[in-house]
Amino acid sequence: MNKFLLLRCSVGPGQFRHEFAVSGSTADGKGFFGILPKDLVETDDEAETTTGWIQVEEIGRNENTDQVLVKFPRPDAVFITVRAKDLR
Repeated sequence: MNKFLLLRCSVGPGQFRHEFAVSGSTADGKGFFGILPKDLVETDDEAETTTGWIQVEEIGRNENTDQVLVKFPRPDAVFITVRAKDLR
């Protein structure tokens, strides 16, 4: 069964009205970036860059650390490891 969570990230307007540009940090401090459709993003301000949430799928969790492997919601199935504290 798929478990979907929300990942905290920076959300800003995309090039087109139906999308957002999102970015954040992985568990090892590297950055990630993507353009996502609005239906996968939660934000309070669509016009300015602000903190928001994107829907991700949990793939695995390391119970000994705060790291969680998630599938970033893109067609090319990118997987990133993030901190559990950045998920809800």
